[in-house]
Amino acid sequence: MVSHNDIQECNIIAKHENNLEFTVIDFEYASYNPRSMDIANYINETIFDNAHKGGSGVRGYVENFMSDQE
Repeated sequence: MVSHNDIQECNIIAKHENNLEFTVIDFEYASYNPRSMDIANYINETIFDNAHKGGSGVRGYVENFMSDQE
């Protein structure tokens, strides 16, 4: 299975009418991986800020966690 490997909000373009139709761009890291890699990467990119200025460079933000509806 081909996986995108870089799913994050900057690489997803959604239509404003319903947000159900979208296009994924930037396939430079695409390769053969389980499809679950894209889901795990999206969760990682959504929850963590890898450029946190307060210390270690990685910090999780509870307010960025996905809701039950998401």
